[in-house]
This record gives sequence, structure tokens and C-alpha cells, in this order.
Amino acid sequence: MDELRTEHAEFSVPADSTGPTYVRRVLAEMLVGRSVAVRNSAALVASELVTNAIRHSRPPLQAIIDFDSTMIRIAVSDPVADPPSMRDVAGADGGFGMHIIDGLCQRWGSDANGEGKTVWCELRDVSK
Repeated sequence: MDELRTEHAEFSVPADSTGPTYVRRVLAEMLVGRSVAVRNSAALVASELVTNAIRHSRPPLQAIIDFDSTMIRIAVSDPVADPPSMRDVAGADGGFGMHIIDGLCQRWGSDANGEGKTVWCELRDVSK
């Protein structure tokens, strides 16, 4: 029987246009050996979480990635307490991010952490 091995990483995220790319690069290194579909879904939801934090918060931003053989949890912490919301109608200025996360992830949410919040999502990995 395979032993359940958990990986964990926490790191600062640039709070500018390079932030999503940086997180995707870290995820790509961590998820080597996973299916292309799982890697692409993880990269997309991570980009959306970081982009939302950049647009609706301020530095510092922190990414937390945890995964094992069945689940990938991606989280982004920021210092603004306002929780994310899904817009009823997305428009030219955005509003698609949380809909993408909701569609791709098994679960997502937001937890208060002191003066700020951590927005997280979980992807099931059935590629192994």
C-alpha cells in the first residue's frame, strides 16, 4: 500500500503583475508527475486567487500550498478582511475568478486570520 505523503510550501507572493506567474511556476515544480489536467487546473485557480488578492487587497500576500496523493489545497492570505464574493454577472472589468474556482474545485472558502483573510480552494487529484 502506498504511504500518504503530504507536501507543504508557504511563500511570499509579489503583489504585482508577476504574482500569478510566480505562483504558477512554484506549483509546476511541486506538481511534477501529476496529470496535465490537474496541473493546468491548479495553475488556473492559483492565478485567480492571486489576481483577486492583488486587485482587492494590498501587500503582503502569502501563498500556502498543501497536497497529498488525492487533494491539492491552494490558499492565498492577505491583510484585508473582506471575504471574496461571486458576482451575479461578470463584466469587462472582471468577475469571472470565483466562478472559475467554484467550477473547478471541490471546495473553496475564506477564513479570517487576524486582521486579514485566507482564501483557499481544494482540487481533487484523481490522476494517480
